Amino acid sequence: AAFNKVVFFDGTAQEALDAGYELNIVLSGVKDSQETIGKADLLNMEDYRLLITDVAETVNLSGKAEFMNESVAASENRRSVKKADTAEGLAYILYK
Repeated sequence: AAFNKVVFFDGTAQEALDAGYELNIVLSGVKDSQETIGKADLLNMEDYRLLITDVAETVNLSGKAEFMNESVAASENRRSVKKADTAEGLAYILYK
């Protein structure tokens, strides 16, 4: 990521917080967009991985996307995600 000058973090929410990433965010469910989670929920979901990126290309996940912010679209099987080209800021994807 550093070589390509992009943001690409993949780890637990606690590791993201420790690395200095902002987690005062709201993520919506991929299956049900009315279901939302925030920082406290993220930190309690220790079995999940958090992907934070500004890459606009498709990213394949080693699991299925469960929650994400509005700048991200998931594939039908939820195993890949893509940040919208016009989206500002970082993409946050919680997956398991």
